[in-house]
Amino acid sequence: MQNAIPPKFPYAAVFLHGRPRHDGDDFSRAHPPMERGKRAKIFAPFDALDGYGTAIRTKRAVYVEKICLSADERAEINRRLSLLRDRIPAGVKSGGVLPEVRATYYVPCGDRNHDAFGIRGTYETVRGPCRSVDGDAGTLTVGNTAIRFDDLLSVRSAGQSGRGKDQ
Repeated sequence: MQNAIPPKFPYAAVFLHGRPRHDGDDFSRAHPPMERGKRAKIFAPFDALDGYGTAIRTKRAVYVEKICLSADERAEINRRLSLLRDRIPAGVKSGGVLPEVRATYYVPCGDRNHDAFGIRGTYETVRGPCRSVDGDAGTLTVGNTAIRFDDLLSVRSAGQSGRGKDQ
């Protein structure tokens, strides 16, 4: 059942005419219909609740317990870090290329409102030039990411897949 148009409605003729149609005219060529998915993008910049999208993403994250490495695995990582440390000064001083590495490391949950805060985290992988291996600070810097040695799960040359003999 349609709503009746009130008597003396000033725009009754326009209302009864219906939506405008632009089939093949200049307007339709200059302004083709937008896909429904793209139309939603028009309203995306409006975020009524600051941080709400980030909060939703952190709730979707799957947090895990930190993996405790065996003594052999820790020794292997230390060996690879030592090899990297030896390669970096030669590459920097001679204008050479920094070694490309891929490091997987533990990131603790940073959302204070999540039940995993302080207990679990996620594992992330970063790939890029190894800028430094700082034994005093206990950090490996890959690209712009500083990683604590204690959080490293693996470190290897960026071209390697699986376990390899060299970093």
